[in-house]
This record gives sequence, structure tokens and C-alpha cells, in this order.
Amino acid sequence: MKVQPAKRKAFTLIELLVVISILGILAGMLLPVLSRAKEKARIIQCKNNLKNIGLALTLYADDSEGRYPDMRKPPFRKEGDPEEVCGYWPWDLSRRLTDRLERYGLEQKLYFCPSAQAMLKDMSNRWELSPFFRVNSYMWLIPGIAGVTNENCWVFTPEEHRRWAVGTQPPTRFIPLLTDAIIGQRNPDNTLRYDIIYGDNIDKTTHLKGNMPAGANQVFTDGRVEWLSWGILKERYYWVRPNDTRFHF
Repeated sequence: MKVQPAKRKAFTLIELLVVISILGILAGMLLPVLSRAKEKARIIQCKNNLKNIGLALTLYADDSEGRYPDMRKPPFRKEGDPEEVCGYWPWDLSRRLTDRLERYGLEQKLYFCPSAQAMLKDMSNRWELSPFFRVNSYMWLIPGIAGVTNENCWVFTPEEHRRWAVGTQPPTRFIPLLTDAIIGQRNPDNTLRYDIIYGDNIDKTTHLKGNMPAGANQVFTDGRVEWLSWGILKERYYWVRPNDTRFHF
């Protein structure tokens, strides 16, 4: 006499739908948490990038009579150079500068914020964009950087800037060297948007929280790197092109 195996009870359609619904709810709760954790990791990596760049600039200054690079003067700008030798935007870097900083251990990847996803995907093309300059994802605040003609973009007075830039007197307080500048552009309704930046390429401001900036990292002349929240950043510089571009740092 054969013993019939016990029949297994299968899930009903309703039970499957309940399980799927529960999994969907859990995923919806976990995804924002994972997204925030990833962004925190990118902020930390960004800080490490800026720390390394700040150290390289300090080593450069130690070998150059205590002065940081000045993009208005030799060896970075020479008589007869074409206009684009230092680029056009504040994130364009003269190849003469990057070549010199390479001696202090700066690699290509350190010039790109890990939150600048579009730039990272196109990193090689940005880096080799021109025979004269390279494109990175940070805004440099050293004298004579491309596109910055207004002394007020630096976080000290014009007189302090003048004394520092000509090398007659060091700044009276520590100042930023590089920043994840928050970039905004004017909408037709006169508001600023930060999620999309229209320039030579379409990019996004780094460290976004939704469509708004969360804040920015900055490295200072004393070597420290700080995370500055969006609420305490100031609008310090703007261009009339394209789309009334504003820089907050």
C-alpha cells in the first residue's frame, strides 16, 4: 500500500501580494537611508581630495618663497600666451599648474569630487579638453584663476587680497584655497536653480539634497578642510553668462 505524500500548501495570490507590498514598503524606507549613507561617504572622500590638494599647494608654496601659485604671472602666464592658456571658467586649470602639482603627488582623480557624477563619467575628456588647460570639478580661489576678475570673490578684503597676491604681506586670517562652490543659475521666473548647470556641458552642483544644495567642502590655507552647510554659504560671485551664473561658498 503506497503512502500518499502530504500536499504542500502553496501561497495564495493574496499572500504573495501582501509579501510584495511589505517588501516594497521596506525598500522605500531603506533606499533614502542608503542614499544618505552613500552621500556621506562621498563627502568624506571629497574632504580627502581637498586635503591632498591643499597639502600639494602648501608644498608648492614652501618651494616658492612661501607664495601660492599666481595664475597672472610666470611660469603660469607668459607674454604672448593665447587668451585660453588658463581657461575660461573658475574650474579650468592651466596645464602648467597641474604639471607642477603632479610633483607633489596629485593624481587626476583627486581633482574630481565624487559627487560630481557627470564629470566623473566624462573625466578623461574633461582632463584632456584643451592643449592649454584642464577641467576639474572644484573652484580654485588662488589669484588669477580663470574667469574670476572680481577681488570680492575671495573671502577677505580687496586690500588684503592685494597685499597677499603681490607677496608683500601674508593674509591676516586663514582663507579658502579650494571649494565645492555651489552654483546656481537664474530661471525665467527669477528664482535660482541648482540641480542643473548649463555651460559648455550640462552638470549638477555637487552634494545635492534633492534639488537643493546640502553644503560644500572647503580647504583653507592652514590645511584644514571644513564642511559648510548651505545655510551659512554666501553668494560671492556671479557671471552674466550663461543664465546669470552665481557662485556660493
